[in-house]
Amino acid sequence: MTFLKFGKGEVGGAFTGMRDGVIALIVVSCVLNVLLLGGSMYMLLVYDSVLPSHSIPTLVGLLILILVVYLFQAGFEIIRSRVLSDMAGHLTKVISPRVQQAIAHMALRGAVPQGGDGLSPMRDLDTIRGFLASTGPTAFLDLPWMIFFLLVLAFLHPLLGLTGLIGVLVMLALAYRSSKVAHTPTRTVMELSGRRLGMADETRRHV
Repeated sequence: MTFLKFGKGEVGGAFTGMRDGVIALIVVSCVLNVLLLGGSMYMLLVYDSVLPSHSIPTLVGLLILILVVYLFQAGFEIIRSRVLSDMAGHLTKVISPRVQQAIAHMALRGAVPQGGDGLSPMRDLDTIRGFLASTGPTAFLDLPWMIFFLLVLAFLHPLLGLTGLIGVLVMLALAYRSSKVAHTPTRTVMELSGRRLGMADETRRHV
């Protein structure tokens, strides 16, 4: 969009302000992925130690440990979601003035698309903010850990690692296919939604 141009200082300032948040997200994601092994380790210890020995104190101790692990996991999940919300708010605060300026320029120069309401820059910003505040970015942070978990499965048994790898490939293929199938309808729905809002705004002005 010709009306929405950012200087290097603006873009650099927006991402520099989020650098600490990105580092915090990486650290928290590492801790969370390690804690995910807690349930598996608990079951392994139960089958290897508790069942053969029939030791109730060992079972109680393991249960307390896994509860502590789950509590830490929930706490880190809350921290990660709050960091993402803060990053989304920071980006919105930095970019919102230029988006408002772009909307004003589009209205003054008659650059609003036919049937549109001229608020597409604001909706685009809302989409970006919603993505940053959702679990979408965490998927990219957790993706490299998939290799680690596959290695753990392969260490337990090669067939387990192979089964996990096949499952990952199937899930990636399904995700890619669903993305390709939904791309065109999603874009059409967004265009129709913009036109609908534009027609509603035009009707309101005529009334």
